[in-house]
Amino acid sequence: MRLSDIVKIPQTGDPVYLPIKVVPRSKRAEYAGTMDDGTHKIRIAAAPERGRANAALLSWLADELSLDKEWELSIISGAWDERKIVRIRRKNV
Repeated sequence: MRLSDIVKIPQTGDPVYLPIKVVPRSKRAEYAGTMDDGTHKIRIAAAPERGRANAALLSWLADELSLDKEWELSIISGAWDERKIVRIRRKNV
């Protein structure tokens, strides 16, 4: 199963908040399932150094959810933790 099968982004641009647990230094970037509390577990190949894993996570999410440049992805909680809240919303154009 893919994350894109579970998470649906409304075309209205209303924000979506995703609870994420990142597993850095993994063999490859991939969706690893949903935990009991609803948190999505994502494996990322990048190391958690100087924001590399965060950048890789946001890039992977944009690709996985087929989001173009009209969408803004940001970590609003947990930037330095393995558990994060990612906000996805349409940019004001």
